[in-house]
Amino acid sequence: MDVDSELTRVWEMGCMSQARPNSMNKEGVLLEECGYYEGLLDPLLDKYLKPIAAQLYPDYGGATLDHHRSFTVKYHEDGDVELAYHYDDSEVTLNVCLGEQFEGGELLFGSMRDCASQ
Repeated sequence: MDVDSELTRVWEMGCMSQARPNSMNKEGVLLEECGYYEGLLDPLLDKYLKPIAAQLYPDYGGATLDHHRSFTVKYHEDGDVELAYHYDDSEVTLNVCLGEQFEGGELLFGSMRDCASQ
């Protein structure tokens, strides 16, 4: 079963996390609660993300990544519809789009100087 199908099943069953995925979104699934850490996300971190981060950010601890907080956010008309300009408090952020049909969904990157003026 693919991740998108599994998350759709979780949403339909009403098994959403009681904890919010982050401080800005109301609806989401903490992927640890779905059992995705050991078989999918921990290996993704160790085998792919850590080596890439080590090459890109050798002076900023890229080789020392040792944990993650992985979650999904559900956007829809009656719930979360957007995410305000912000910065992530993390060494590395990986965004993956799991949707198939939608409008919008732009992902914009700015500098920390830009965030201070927002």
